[in-house]
Amino acid sequence: MITETLADEIMAFAKETEKLRRECELPYIFLVKRQGYKPNMLNLNYYISMINKLIEMYDIRSSEGELWNFEF
Repeated sequence: MITETLADEIMAFAKETEKLRRECELPYIFLVKRQGYKPNMLNLNYYISMINKLIEMYDIRSSEGELWNFEF
């Protein structure tokens, strides 16, 4: 389970990328648009790293009380 604050931040980011996702027909929330390149999803390793930083920041834990570790 995540905190309401984190859920709100994810929803806000989803709204920020909504137009770009529609234009590019991509379902991903976490998109990057670099000048001269097509929009695409964040680099997978970077994405995992950022998710794990959010997990630490918001102290997201498993049902056993362990800090959750996101892996792909």
